[in-house]
Amino acid sequence: MEKTKQFLSRYPALLCEIEQTERELKQAPDALKDILRRRVEALKKQAVEIRGAVENVSQAKLRMILKCHYLEGMTFERVAETLYLSERHVYRLHRAAVREVERIRELGA
Repeated sequence: MEKTKQFLSRYPALLCEIEQTERELKQAPDALKDILRRRVEALKKQAVEIRGAVENVSQAKLRMILKCHYLEGMTFERVAETLYLSERHVYRLHRAAVREVERIRELGA
């Protein structure tokens, strides 16, 4: 379960790295542009993989918890407030959602 949480947690860092690499690409000498373009493509592929894993979670509430926490960067407290749930219940649902992402990734591997 920890590996799956780490996988999902990479999303915000990926977005930052994509943005930074795209800025570098604009100012890079021609010799480096292809390398940087490939890097951006690889980073975007990873971000799409994470979004896809979240989107494939079957239950809307579980999907929303993952989106709020991992893709939007909300704390569990804020997720609970947003979804009108107790924080404890959000933790339980989060655990179920992460397990489902694990199963999805295992099937896709």
